[in-house]
Amino acid sequence: MIKILFFALLRDKIGKSSIEIDREEISVKEIKTYISEEYNIPSCMSMLTSINEDYATDEDIVKKGDTVALIPPVGGG
Repeated sequence: MIKILFFALLRDKIGKSSIEIDREEISVKEIKTYISEEYNIPSCMSMLTSINEDYATDEDIVKKGDTVALIPPVGGG
């Protein structure tokens, strides 16, 4: 299983703080596409992502047992 964590507005839109997907490996881009389509959140395609607390690119591969965080932009001034 791969655990995906959601924060702030993304957590509110999905209604959960995390989900798990049953895959051996998957790219970050594929995860973002899945979330975008499954939960109708196209903005997640531009969010920062981390794998096991290290920033990741869309091309990075997530493996079974990893934890992915989708990090929405934060506003402020």
